[in-house]
Amino acid sequence: MNVGKWQRTLGGAGVTLALLATGQVTMAEEYPGSQPVRLIVGSTPGGGGDSVARLVAESFGKHLGASVTVENRPGAGGNIATTMVARSNPDGHTLYFAYPSLVINPAIMPSMPFDTKKELRSIGKIGNNQSVLLARPGLPIQNFKEFLKETKANPGKYSFAGLQSSSQYIAGLLLAQQFGLDLLNVPYKGNAGAMNDLIGGQVDFIFNTVGVSQPFVEKGTLKALAVAGKNRTALFPDVPTISEASGQDFVAEGWYAIVVPVGTPDAIVDKASEALKAALVEPTVVQKLTALGVDVDYQTPKQFDAFVATEVDRWSEVAQRVNLSGQGAAK
Repeated sequence: MNVGKWQRTLGGAGVTLALLATGQVTMAEEYPGSQPVRLIVGSTPGGGGDSVARLVAESFGKHLGASVTVENRPGAGGNIATTMVARSNPDGHTLYFAYPSLVINPAIMPSMPFDTKKELRSIGKIGNNQSVLLARPGLPIQNFKEFLKETKANPGKYSFAGLQSSSQYIAGLLLAQQFGLDLLNVPYKGNAGAMNDLIGGQVDFIFNTVGVSQPFVEKGTLKALAVAGKNRTALFPDVPTISEASGQDFVAEGWYAIVVPVGTPDAIVDKASEALKAALVEPTVVQKLTALGVDVDYQTPKQFDAFVATEVDRWSEVAQRVNLSGQGAAK
């Protein structure tokens, strides 16, 4: 064995690793720099996710040392926004505000413009959000038991709206499947359009986040029949869970996170993740998120990447089991 040559090889490898490490440190120190940071949201302005994104962006930007601007790019169930981020320069300046469509779309859409597992990585998880089953005004239904009785007695009569590919829309499909209901599914591109049609009587029911739903229920504009979480929510303490009201186990919760292109360097991901973590422990931020129906549940990039990989596989199985694909075009 040529010991000298072997030592020189090891020495060269050591220098390379040292240079890479130095480059990572420098990159983290310089990030985000003077370049603006954009947080891309795949839904229309005014919805629950949009409100959460804007709240988090302000505090996150403060801890990151940058102004974080929220941009709405709705369409294709969130795929337009996600594709934009997946194809962006992986330098930490274009972020995606993710929710369950990130893992649901691959299971229900015939073709995808990106690979969730291979082309994206996370900055971290923000938290979980509960949904509530709402009924339009004028319906002879006041609670979940009456909802089941009326919809079962009149198959095909009632319609169910939702934001396409959202956890709330999927919750409606799963609810119908589990309880044997024949409901007309009406997917919408934006939350505002779905809520307007519900209030106007064009559709009959919807699942929506508890934060968005609260003012409508308080004013008596809409009726809250049941919540879809494991436990009751503080925003609707008198409204039972679906599991409570039915005696069957039914849980459909959503979540929010921030993701970036897969090529984003570890140093940038780690710095952004620390800024997100710091934002999510601020008492005022936690309080405001709670008011929007979000339970803070920060997860590291590694933890949330593992969760995403499992969820993509899980939703693929669910889609096959309850035939979630081919639900029609959104309004």
